[in-house]
Amino acid sequence: MARWRLSGLWRGRRGTAAAMASHEAGEAFVLLDPATLRRIEEPVPTVGRTLTTTAVGIAADDVATATIVPAGPGLVPPAPVHLIAELRGGMLELRWIRCARGVVAWRDGAEVPIGEEREAYRVTLGDGRIVEVAEPLLRTAPPIAPLSIAVRQIGTNGASAPATLTYRPETK
Repeated sequence: MARWRLSGLWRGRRGTAAAMASHEAGEAFVLLDPATLRRIEEPVPTVGRTLTTTAVGIAADDVATATIVPAGPGLVPPAPVHLIAELRGGMLELRWIRCARGVVAWRDGAEVPIGEEREAYRVTLGDGRIVEVAEPLLRTAPPIAPLSIAVRQIGTNGASAPATLTYRPETK
């Protein structure tokens, strides 16, 4: 078994932020060679169904078979990031930054296209309210008790994972 030291890696790119927390230094990994990868040519309905695939290593008898149930995270937008809640003008203002799906480059400082048919977010508030908005902003009456907040970007094929926080009003 070879040992590798990985450095200069960027974590949480292209919607992988939710998977970052479970990785630890020293754990095993698989080094993939782009020249030997093969796209699995399955239609979108494969999402949620069992798929078995085989990988062949350097030696002819170095074969691995894996069975997975694809969840389709590449079909929905990444979760919004940098969710904040602040009191402004007597209102609770929730703001976040959207993440585009399918576009990586930031060109000339201009806004990156969203990669969806429309821009929409579902904000779920711990008091039972669910609000849909068309921009990364929601203003609402400030709560008197702690309030859990979850924001999902609504995509063409489903909603993202949530960005979450708990707003705690100042007590005086």
